[in-house]
Amino acid sequence: MSTGRIIGAFGDRPAAEVTTAEVSGFLRSLDREGLKPRNVNKHRQVLAAMFTYACRADTYALPVNPIARTDKRREDPPAALDYYEVEEVEALARCCEQGRQRADKPSRDPAEIAARGAEDRRDAEAFRLLF
Repeated sequence: MSTGRIIGAFGDRPAAEVTTAEVSGFLRSLDREGLKPRNVNKHRQVLAAMFTYACRADTYALPVNPIARTDKRREDPPAALDYYEVEEVEALARCCEQGRQRADKPSRDPAEIAARGAEDRRDAEAFRLLF
């Protein structure tokens, strides 16, 4: 059985004994492990939620939240979304209209050829609509 990082670091300790210095050390150990800042911040978020709950008067009434004074890691901004250009969508739609998305064998039956043609045109329009 594998314990998670947070349980492994703090699971056997009373919550009231966990200090800000220990939490900061834990977060720095995650940095040294090579975790991305976003992942370290997620661990910090989980700990913050746990200790915020424990600080409530109707739960454990901890006097201090040891996470509150720890540093959040600076994260890179999210990557820009790359959208299909109109020409790219049309190229995909043309491939569908030609039946190039199909992996099945060509048919000789005129009814099946007509049905596949209708499906191909429908698929092409679906691409245009979706993209």
